[in-house]
Amino acid sequence: MGTLAATGAIFAVLGALFGVLGYRIARAGRSFDRRAVRAPGEITDVHWRSIGPASGTTLTGFPVLRFTLPDGRVVETESRTGTTADVRKEGEAVTVLYDPADPGQARVDSASSTAASPLAGALFMVMGGAFVLLGLALIVAGIALDDALTAVISP
Repeated sequence: MGTLAATGAIFAVLGALFGVLGYRIARAGRSFDRRAVRAPGEITDVHWRSIGPASGTTLTGFPVLRFTLPDGRVVETESRTGTTADVRKEGEAVTVLYDPADPGQARVDSASSTAASPLAGALFMVMGGAFVLLGLALIVAGIALDDALTAVISP
């Protein structure tokens, strides 16, 4: 296998991995949304983290949520999703979505949070598909080039 075909194989494998990762991200988000329960809550703090590569980090705010379960227990946890836009303020009343089996898994109920997982998953799947197609094209081109060179070099 020539270098071009080997490079294509690497692109195709990476693309398949991106596609699987995207599918899992989207599925996990949909699964959380299906089982999540709403509760009134409030933001008690916002934890800021730098997200991304060192050359282009983005400060992202992850709200700390406090809400009460139906059995009276009070839960305080950091949101599973953060945002750079629509940053929430300490003391703000919000609706919280939480996993009843694991109330520590919670986020603010908002349109942007609901769309985040499917959008990120779709982006990874599209990128993965593009990598797979590019990889297959490189494999075909590499094989064709090897065949053409063999025909020219061999008497």
